[in-house]
Amino acid sequence: MCIRDSYERERLTTYNYQDNVSFNELFNDQDGNLFSFGAQLAFYWQGSQKSYDNTNTIKQKSKIFYTILKGSLGQGSNLSVFQESTFITSPTVVNMQGEDAITTQNSKKAFSSTSDYSDEGFNKNISAELYWFPINGYGIFGQLGYTGQNFDSGISGDKDRYNLRAGLLFNLKNKDKLKNIFTLQLFADRSDLELAPNGDDANLKFGVKIGLPININSAL
Repeated sequence: MCIRDSYERERLTTYNYQDNVSFNELFNDQDGNLFSFGAQLAFYWQGSQKSYDNTNTIKQKSKIFYTILKGSLGQGSNLSVFQESTFITSPTVVNMQGEDAITTQNSKKAFSSTSDYSDEGFNKNISAELYWFPINGYGIFGQLGYTGQNFDSGISGDKDRYNLRAGLLFNLKNKDKLKNIFTLQLFADRSDLELAPNGDDANLKFGVKIGLPININSAL
């Protein structure tokens, strides 16, 4: 089991329109304290079976099952409901006696939303990963996760999302076929199962990923 924790300081400037105030008074600096505590539990099993070909050469066949369970709780912000923009005042013409008129204009980048900013969202994350190699070097995998975030009434940013990724695994070996060089992963991905895989949502992606191999010892 592995215990993990993290902390992040979030800083941003927000825009809030008000009547009869100066341009600079429309902006506020916000500080957020974001943290999480989590745990990870892994289980690994490997089995082997010896067989002989027609030349009486021993062949080692290995099977692998590997699973990872993760969970975390923490405090997060609703920055995802904000949009960054550049706010510009209307040009103001200032007439100077004996000189040409001067045009002034203010601009500033900030985040805006119909909701107030909050760093007091209750975050929870749960995920499970399973890897199964029924044949030496070839396998399948699946990853299922849940992400939730909840704020007090009147604050936007609540979300509940389930994601899924599944695909095939290939351990590519060196010339002697004794060691794995890397693992090739072909997958289909759904980042939000509540969205449709096609149409306007188009929440279905295919991809390729290369990573460190899940090694199988040929001489157990």
